[in-house]
Amino acid sequence: MTVDVTERMVKGKIAEVLIEHAFRDMGFLVCHLGKEYMTIPTTQMEYFTKAFKDDFSFTDLGDNADFLKTLPDFVIIHKSGKRRVVEVRYRWNGDLNEKDFKLLNKYKHSQMVVINSKFEIIDKVKSISVPDKEKLKNSRINVWFYIYNASEKLHVLTFTDWLAQDFGIQNPSSEGQGCRLTEYEALITRWLTVPNGVQVNQIKKNGNIDLDAPKTLTRLQKIHTAHPSAHEPWDDELENRLKELFLENKPIKEIAQVMGRQPSAIRARLLRLGIVK
Repeated sequence: MTVDVTERMVKGKIAEVLIEHAFRDMGFLVCHLGKEYMTIPTTQMEYFTKAFKDDFSFTDLGDNADFLKTLPDFVIIHKSGKRRVVEVRYRWNGDLNEKDFKLLNKYKHSQMVVINSKFEIIDKVKSISVPDKEKLKNSRINVWFYIYNASEKLHVLTFTDWLAQDFGIQNPSSEGQGCRLTEYEALITRWLTVPNGVQVNQIKKNGNIDLDAPKTLTRLQKIHTAHPSAHEPWDDELENRLKELFLENKPIKEIAQVMGRQPSAIRARLLRLGIVK
């Protein structure tokens, strides 16, 4: 897994947790649905059974496997009884991609809560008024959804406007509602304002980002640059190739170069295979 992928996953999880706690603070019941809660236990069972030479696979679930992978994050239930299916996304500029729109279409009347650092993409909805555009740009949390009886189906509102329109919550930042949205937005600004891939040395003292500043490679990036297959899992084919090279009396360093791995990893695998002691 690359550093950039890990960064996106961490930011996405932060966004999900922030929104979940915001809903809970407002008195909503939150029921988890997401693939983290459905597919991961099943995947872990797959790894476990394979370790004991069983043949269970996640794909044995058939069509249910794809269904579980696309479940939204959670269902929220308001004290009035009104329920909504919610998916949370973190997007640096607020933009949605094709997969996001497919999910919104798959689960009708679902809402996609998008946490953004700088909302720029507003041309997907043509009817947004100028005042609403400014509100969206200034909001770190916006909600996308489809209205199926409208001429223009796709809509986007600020989180506060959506709460007011859908649940009658007029002031979620008030003490009475128990949720300080301004504090949540401050956390978003603190934790999520830097785009994916931007490094500390590219951030100026005034908070602006200098994308022309040279990046410094992390330790893992340096390892993968020198050894492209580092940290990749071993399989029978790779282990047989390793045995062949070793029996050809190739030096460890040369074997490591051929297999794209660190010399220490080659030694460790030879030890594990019982070829060397």
